[in-house]
Formats: sequence, structure tokens, C-alpha cells
Amino acid sequence: MKYMLLHCVDKDVDISAEATAELNRAMMAWLEDTIPRGVSLHGGQLQPAETASTVRVRGGELLVTDGPFAETKEQIAGYDVIECADLDEALELVSRLPLRYGCIEVRPFVDRDQALPRRSLEVAGWARAIGWRDDRLQRGEPPSDVTTAEPAGKTGNKYMLMICVAEGVELSPEEVVESDRRMTAWLEDTIGRGVNLHGGRLRPVSSATTVRARKGELLVTDGPFAETKEQIAGYDVIECPHLDQAIEVASRHPVARFGCIEVRPFVDSEQAMPRRPLEVAGWARAMAPEGEGQGS
Repeated sequence: MKYMLLHCVDKDVDISAEATAELNRAMMAWLEDTIPRGVSLHGGQLQPAETASTVRVRGGELLVTDGPFAETKEQIAGYDVIECADLDEALELVSRLPLRYGCIEVRPFVDRDQALPRRSLEVAGWARAIGWRDDRLQRGEPPSDVTTAEPAGKTGNKYMLMICVAEGVELSPEEVVESDRRMTAWLEDTIGRGVNLHGGRLRPVSSATTVRARKGELLVTDGPFAETKEQIAGYDVIECPHLDQAIEVASRHPVARFGCIEVRPFVDSEQAMPRRPLEVAGWARAMAPEGEGQGS
């Protein structure tokens, strides 16, 4: 079972340099444990919420506003996708993450859309260097081709598209059919052009669990990290030369017509790199251009 971890930070908290270093050490220790065991699939750190752009299309008009999809006390600062046997195991992993200055929302993926990569993804060098779970490691052989170089073929910046929908939105059967048609066309276009790297649909917010740590005590509550009109229903990671193109890609996503898409750049040094070889879904490989989508 795959789960998305949304790392949320209280934007009003001033974190000292010493505390930041401590958080980074704790995060690195968590990654060094979960990556070799094949638990941590991919993730990345996002630039601050003030760098976000939120995209809506209403009546055929493109509406772009600065800032995140919702003004909340805690804002999403990054994400991880993990693979666990069940929610209890996922929560145990989350309990070992630094939670002092915010919270983590844990949300399962829709069963048939579990954060699949949509083109061949180069594994981050630092992740490869500490190993991953594959046949060679099972035989006791070290990983080959260890490198910390930039991934080959990098053509632009990576942006996270947070696909947001109000849970009360109801589409007619005809609108559902049209939205599905537009979604297929959007995926065929963005995957075919190598723009869409990976993504997935999340189960409803009723399936979310939020974890906080306060005064040394772990607090686990049902529901999302914030009660907002629109909630994250899925995500895509895209690669574009610049923000204007990322916004254009987001504007053509069908959910932009009745929900919104938050477009947020990644921190340059952590561009949503996968942490183990990810098998590309067959349908995505089939529609990818020649030479793409052959699996890592």
C-alpha cells in the first residue's frame, strides 16, 4: 500500500539555524533507514508557500493568483511517498520524522493509481549511493554506477501540481465523461512530451490521518491537516523550462475547470528525485515517445 506524506510547517514559527540543522539530521537519518529498505519511493522539498501560483479556469477564462490554494496556518513544505503493509506501519514511520514545528498528513492512494512514474526516472545519486532494495543487494552485491552527478537529460525545473477539489462538488454523468476524456488527453499529451514525471490520485480526505508532536507526546487525529473548502485530491510532478509553461500545463488539467491547481517549484537541490528504481506503468510506457519509459 502506498501512502503520501504531506509535510506541513507552521508558517508563523521562526526556526533557528540550530533547529534547522537538527531537523535536517533527523530527516537524513530517516531517509538513510527507509531508502535501503525500499520503503521510501520518492519525495522532495518545496519552495515556500509564497512562491506558489494557484490556477483556475472559469467560463473559459484563466485565473492565476499568487499564493497557495488555501491560506492556512500550516502550509505544505514537501512530500514523501512511502510503501507499507498498512496504516499502522505508515504511522510508525511517520512517528520517527521531525514533527516539532508542524504536522504530517498521511493519505492513501487510490488502489489503481498508486503514485506511478510516467517516464523513466533517474535515481538520485545520493540515494543510489546508500543502496536500494533490488536483486543485486539481495545477492550481497553493491549497487553499480554510483554517482552524485546531475541526472542525464535534465531540461528544466520541476514543479508540483497539487490537484485540489471541493469535496461537495458534484458533476453530472455527462460532465464526468467529459472530464475523464480531458484527463486522458492531458495525460497522453504531457506524458508523450516527457513533461509529466509521476503522479497519483489520493483517496478522499475522510481517509486522511494527521500526526503532530506536542510536548513530547504524539497526537494522531483523523482527517486532513487543515479544514479547507478545497482539499488535495492528487498530485503530478512536471518538468518545464519556466513557471509560465508550468502554469499553462496546469491550466489544461480538467480539474482546473471546477477545482484548482496549486503550482509550486521544488527546492533546487531536491527536485523530486526517486529513491529507488521505479517501474513505469505499462500504459504510460506505451504512450511515451521512442526511447522513453523503458523502466529504470
